[in-house]
Amino acid sequence: MVAYVFIALGILAFFAGFLYPPFMMIGWMIGIAFFVVFYLYNRSLEVDFDYSVTNGVFDVAKVTNKEKRKELCTVDLKEELVLVAPNGHDSLRGYEGKHLRTINAAGSDPEQPVYTMIAKDSKDGSGEYAISFQPDREVLQALHRAKPREVIIVND
Repeated sequence: MVAYVFIALGILAFFAGFLYPPFMMIGWMIGIAFFVVFYLYNRSLEVDFDYSVTNGVFDVAKVTNKEKRKELCTVDLKEELVLVAPNGHDSLRGYEGKHLRTINAAGSDPEQPVYTMIAKDSKDGSGEYAISFQPDREVLQALHRAKPREVIIVND
């Protein structure tokens, strides 16, 4: 919706420049500015998340426009992992009333189930935080191999 507003304002600015010749150059510059803002806004909408399990460490990264990669969190599975379960699972009920810091790393695929990982916060040592993510079967199996009792996999 926002993208269409930028396009419409850019077109209006161009036509306003044609209709009122003394402000032609200003109208064109405003129109170009709206198209640039549309382009930059549209590029920032392509967000993907990358999950990897390597040597007992779970990493989550945010990839914007298939170019910019930002590390969101790293969980040492042996030391920090408390629980991994699909959203709505009974094992997560104990965490419903708690105010946990939450990292939303779930993609936009409606067919992929969303899982929640509860991990100990290594910075302060006493708190916990939640990570919402959409792992594929391979990532779930790797998490399960690392800590089978803490990872709950529900068959599709």
